[in-house]
Amino acid sequence: MVILIGVLSLSSESVTDLNKKKGEETAQLSVNTLRDAANDVYRQGLGARKKIYYVVPDGTEESASGVNGNTFVLNLYGTDFQALADVTLSGTIPATSGGHEIWLTAYENYVAVGAENLSVDKTSIYVLMTPTDSEQESIIVTNNGSENVTVNGVTSWSHPEITLMMSPSTFALNSGQDQNVTLSFASSSAPETNYIGSIGFGATYITGDDNISVPVNIEVQTEPSEPSGELIIFPPTYSVSLVSGGMDSNSLQVCNNSGATMTNIAFANSGTISSWIGAISTISSLDAGQCTMKAFIVTVPGAQSQGSYTGTITAEDDSLNSDALNLNITVIQGMSDSFVFDWSTASFVSNSKIGEWTIENTAGSAIAIAKVTINEWSKTDLDSSTLNRLRFINDSTYWTGSATDGQEVTLTSDATLAATTSYTQNEFRISPNVNDEFENFQILFTFTDASTYLTNLWPLRYQVDLWGIFADDPQPINFSNDINSTANTFGIDGDLDGWDWKSDVYVNGTDCYEFNADPNDDNSTSDSVVGGDNRLEIRLGDYGPCDTSGTNANAAYGVEFEINSEQYSAIVAGQTASLIFNWGMIDSGVDTGEAGWIKVRFGDSSGMTYLGSNLDSGLDSSNEIYYDAINGIAGSGSESIDVTSLITGAGTYYAEFGGKLGSWNANNEDITIYFDNLDLTID
Repeated sequence: MVILIGVLSLSSESVTDLNKKKGEETAQLSVNTLRDAANDVYRQGLGARKKIYYVVPDGTEESASGVNGNTFVLNLYGTDFQALADVTLSGTIPATSGGHEIWLTAYENYVAVGAENLSVDKTSIYVLMTPTDSEQESIIVTNNGSENVTVNGVTSWSHPEITLMMSPSTFALNSGQDQNVTLSFASSSAPETNYIGSIGFGATYITGDDNISVPVNIEVQTEPSEPSGELIIFPPTYSVSLVSGGMDSNSLQVCNNSGATMTNIAFANSGTISSWIGAISTISSLDAGQCTMKAFIVTVPGAQSQGSYTGTITAEDDSLNSDALNLNITVIQGMSDSFVFDWSTASFVSNSKIGEWTIENTAGSAIAIAKVTINEWSKTDLDSSTLNRLRFINDSTYWTGSATDGQEVTLTSDATLAATTSYTQNEFRISPNVNDEFENFQILFTFTDASTYLTNLWPLRYQVDLWGIFADDPQPINFSNDINSTANTFGIDGDLDGWDWKSDVYVNGTDCYEFNADPNDDNSTSDSVVGGDNRLEIRLGDYGPCDTSGTNANAAYGVEFEINSEQYSAIVAGQTASLIFNWGMIDSGVDTGEAGWIKVRFGDSSGMTYLGSNLDSGLDSSNEIYYDAINGIAGSGSESIDVTSLITGAGTYYAEFGGKLGSWNANNEDITIYFDNLDLTID
């Protein structure tokens, strides 16, 4: 009875651990889905909308979950699962357990998520002025929430040539109420150019803070003239300096200066930087006398040489009314251009610390790192590890805390690299363990001038998925629970459906075989005893229902799997692919001379290769892992076989694990061949 209680207790704990792991995976998948949708609509441009479905797992703390700045958060079992969007977020997400559908909507420089408690009637503000002038614009702020709140307005404006005043800047809004806010601009000898800033409004609700930012563009011209065309783009010019790999998000205003509705206003990019400009969605219709804003993004390619570049965004409607925005982009040297990173000196200082990688500043002046993002480790990590510490430049600590894979962290102070200096005392710590499941790492450095540097992956190591069941993760596959098979389709055929099995694989022999994955031989694992045996087994010869003598009984298990492009790139870079497994042969009464073989093959649709060596002095034409013809044929071993040369590109491959019994008599003479702890590593 005590033993039974112990077994039940262990099973209960195992189920609890599995449920917790599944919940953690669901939480991370959900916030990633929300983040990807927010990035997607923002890149599509102003007004883009998307409806998505996500799941909140049981155990989520609703009060600690939601939207924070540009981060989606689900707090599960006291741990934050986060995903960082590329844009500011406004709104709330349902965080009760279960599935939810919400809308995400792109505005000028933020994305509205779910229900927007606070909203404004304009997505941007454009004002045309003379050098000595004054203008006013208004914007309406609405409280869509169910609570009465106090709204605080702010201005982000750093141009002393032009003053910007907001009235009122603080006001109370009851539920459903709105407020007209006046913006007053006054210029005093302002030079002709564009002046860019923003205004914002924020309020605190029970569900969290709602914050909205609206860009402001003031164009100063000596003698502003009334537009003469019917389709007008404001401003007519756009100039910006960016570093190589840099990005700028801005907007243009499209106005219908005619007396009739314009339809299908489409945008086209031209010039030397046409490929740098993101696509702008078509305006289906624009009423007479109305204007609308369209966001656009300019991204300078990485490693772009310094210099001045030009391009044009042209808008044209069905009636061939058109206007253009002329772009002037100056690519300047960024700090990242002088930054050198080297993984070759790196090592695992411990299972959670990766240190001694090299950073170098080749410039004649100092450069400084402001932010760091470390990626990739969670793809294989099963320990829910988080980034805890960053140390740079003579082992000085620049950040401590908790961050998930892909979450950008801002250093507590800028990490300054002196001119023409290199450093090897650098380290990051990801706890509890990132050296047990073939984790890889990639670092994105963001410098104080907003330029970025992305390292290569390190240490380029992978475990190829060989279709172990979830309960047996991580690899190597120890078959402690069962075999993973959805259909028995032996051989490479493009069906990625788990493990297969088949007799007469090597030669046409007597059909005396049994698989422990399918004892009744009906191509189903419903009667599998793999989990009980804790390994794959094949019985060959005179056993049970096969009460006869015979020759050449043979059979094998097989699995079809994918080598992806990332894994193949590691092989091209010099890493070794190793097929790893334990094997064994047990005999039952087999006589001397009645030989047994263990065979393993690896390959793709172009052909399969026998692994091992010629151990049987050429009795058959292929290599084997084990051979014995002495009374009491039995043996066991472990193999790690280099199969690098057999992987010729990304794609589908196949591995077979089997064996053969040459002959036997009808006196309960048989052998059992087994395989266990299977893995395919690239390291």
